[in-house]
Amino acid sequence: MKDIYNFDIIIVGAGVIGIAIARAFAQKKKSVLLIEKNPQFGEGISSRNSEVIHAGIYYPENSLKAQLCRDGMERLYRYCYEKKISIKQTGKLIVQTSAKDEDKLLEIYNLGKKNGCNELRLLNSQEIKKIETEISAVNAIWSPKTGIFDSHSFMKSLLDDFEKENGTVVFNHNLVKIVKKGRAELEIGILSGGETLQVNFKLRKNKKKEWRVYDVDIEGVSLITTFRSQFSGVLKNSSFKELLEKLKNPTEQS
Repeated sequence: MKDIYNFDIIIVGAGVIGIAIARAFAQKKKSVLLIEKNPQFGEGISSRNSEVIHAGIYYPENSLKAQLCRDGMERLYRYCYEKKISIKQTGKLIVQTSAKDEDKLLEIYNLGKKNGCNELRLLNSQEIKKIETEISAVNAIWSPKTGIFDSHSFMKSLLDDFEKENGTVVFNHNLVKIVKKGRAELEIGILSGGETLQVNFKLRKNKKKEWRVYDVDIEGVSLITTFRSQFSGVLKNSSFKELLEKLKNPTEQS
């Protein structure tokens, strides 16, 4: 007879998002299983993280992205300082190299202000030199709250928090099937060392008294995720102390 395991919550993928969600549910005293196909956490898209802490300058005004970026930035700084995770508030210069681009720079500056980035400053060429002597630019926006951090240590700390709350994480386990069982229960098939394990979890009604369950019957699931990275590497020998960004249109920014 095969072993059957039961959990309140099952999360597939131990990247930074999966770990953070698992941690949040575990802190609410839910029994949580976190499944990862790789030998370690954070080996998928999370391993390509730019490790930049953004200030929320470019997002559309009043958008959820802008609100969450500002809130997430503050929370990330607090968490990393509390857990002694390597982090540095380097600041960032968005530089204007041509006189004809002044309106474009002001557009980005005003958008950042609307998004709550009240710390932003406009700098002239002399003020830029005081921050970074190697830069020649007409004007710039100085974003002092932009920074960098160690994303791997951050994920490891979140995973430690999760396990301290009695969360269960398994590596080298592949999701192979999801089968709806009855009105409010799913059966999950997980491949482990050539053997398929059965894991069940029950679904509860939401505030509208609707079951959060869909018609699912998947065998041999194959998931392919595509991604786009804005950064291709780090200049380890660079003399710059700040993050640098050449001026672009606001719609071109992420």
